[in-house]
Amino acid sequence: MAVKLVIFLLLVSIAVFLLPQLASISTTPELKQQRLKPEIIPAPIPPSPLEFSDLRWNHMPLTVYIDARAAGKESFPLDFKLALDNWKEATNGVISFELKGTNDADMTVEWVKKLKSESLDAAGNTDIKFLNQTRFKILTKADIQLLNEAESKELSDLDMANLAMHEIGHALGLGHNDAEDSIMNPILKIPSKEIKSLTQQEMQPLLDTYKTPPKPDLYITPNATVTKILDKRLFKENYYINAVITIENIGLVNSTNATLLIKADDMVVREDNMPEIPIGAIFTRTYIYQSVAGNFSSVELILDPKNLIDEIDETNNILVLKV
Repeated sequence: MAVKLVIFLLLVSIAVFLLPQLASISTTPELKQQRLKPEIIPAPIPPSPLEFSDLRWNHMPLTVYIDARAAGKESFPLDFKLALDNWKEATNGVISFELKGTNDADMTVEWVKKLKSESLDAAGNTDIKFLNQTRFKILTKADIQLLNEAESKELSDLDMANLAMHEIGHALGLGHNDAEDSIMNPILKIPSKEIKSLTQQEMQPLLDTYKTPPKPDLYITPNATVTKILDKRLFKENYYINAVITIENIGLVNSTNATLLIKADDMVVREDNMPEIPIGAIFTRTYIYQSVAGNFSSVELILDPKNLIDEIDETNNILVLKV
């Protein structure tokens, strides 16, 4: 009897020891299949090559109209022309100008008795207009106003040449520079002892900005949507594509007609001609039930597949969508 009791107690002890261990062993949880969202693999917009500013003109030469009626001195318009020549020479012709006889020019110049109250300069003011689009801010107009005297003192020709070069800098997209030797310093010290030289501080930002040639740049935006449709009829599987595609011209000039190629895997679905797209314009096209020869896992959208259009960036013309 005692032996049986000992054996019973021993079995109870083993059970007490093993039960927590068994309780701690869990079964593998059931795996739930996750429905993956379509993967968008766009050709990204590369970083802008403009190292100083995205504000610039999209053509050269710039036309200039000089309204000399209120200049005060006959030599002041000549001083302004000298300033134009200085900018052209300092940039080795990257910046150039052409005089025009009417005020529909890119740049207009006039002398006034009083500047606008919001003017940031004491003796001159430049108002600019620009087209604000995705990649560049493209200057379209610059209106320059100059005083012929400052603090009741008539400006000399040296003063006027320095003032003109300063305001032309604004018209080209430059801001102020606190360096004393910079023509873009906001303080005009009069009387001027000499015409200031244009330094690397002014030249490099412009040269960096205008090294990008004025070309179009067509870009397929990553918000394009593509849907795969499977239609089963009479034991046959038919595949189709619905797509909404948006194209933007993020370049500097209008584009000519381009071709859009739609491929499902390696199968050509459609080749379509796009209209001319102006700078900053967005064009959207919708495709319904485009037949595909077989099953597919991705759709490739290719703009200008034969590279017939000379663009700023040739790497952002492809968008791949996983379906």
